[in-house]
Amino acid sequence: MIEKLKEIYGLQSVVIAKPAHGGSAEITINKLLSFMLVDSSTEDLAKSLGIGRTTLYRMFSRLNIRLVPGVPVNKYCSYLAGYKKCSKCENLLSLSKFGYDRHNRTYDKHSSACLVCSNSIQNVYRSSEAYSVMYHKHYNNRAHVYKTGAANYRAAKLQQYRLLGQI
Repeated sequence: MIEKLKEIYGLQSVVIAKPAHGGSAEITINKLLSFMLVDSSTEDLAKSLGIGRTTLYRMFSRLNIRLVPGVPVNKYCSYLAGYKKCSKCENLLSLSKFGYDRHNRTYDKHSSACLVCSNSIQNVYRSSEAYSVMYHKHYNNRAHVYKTGAANYRAAKLQQYRLLGQI
């Protein structure tokens, strides 16, 4: 199973963490993946690897993964390889198929639904009657702002062109 994951995801058997106390127990991708395939918590993973929880968090931060307490560790396995499961269509897709938001509070900073599902959900909402009513109500309440703003912009641009001698 580990070899298949390494082959599919292109992972190499490199050392990703060394113990701070100078011991010989290096943690490689092989060892990490073999423990990550089990559905366990971060505390269980740290114990099974023989390292502290802080060391585990630092190790994952070197891999650009922010561990979230309460999330099973096997969720990170596909992320290490650059894949994620869509919450709507439940397909395993590459991370480039998901919207990225650096302020997102998830462990990988990507949205939970893929772009295709997000767009279809958004299109359904925008074609609904509730959205149409809300949009027109908002526009009608602020129409004077939009119109005066556009007029002011045009006047400022005209003044700018006159100063530059283009008109």
